[in-house]
Amino acid sequence: MIAIINYGLGNLTSIQNMCKRLSIEAAITHDQRVIQQASKLILPGVGHFKKGMENLNTSGLRELLDELVLKD
Repeated sequence: MIAIINYGLGNLTSIQNMCKRLSIEAAITHDQRVIQQASKLILPGVGHFKKGMENLNTSGLRELLDELVLKD
């Protein structure tokens, strides 16, 4: 399952709909357990990088994503 990271920004439903059309199982989530168990991650981009990073830091997901992407 692919985890579409919900950190308060991005058009998440659009990404999920694209996955559906491709018959790919994907879930919009901010649940750290779901993110850890996902086979792939999608972190939707935004036009305002600073706000995106603020939201990731505030959500508590930054550390987990650093671990999964940079170390694992």
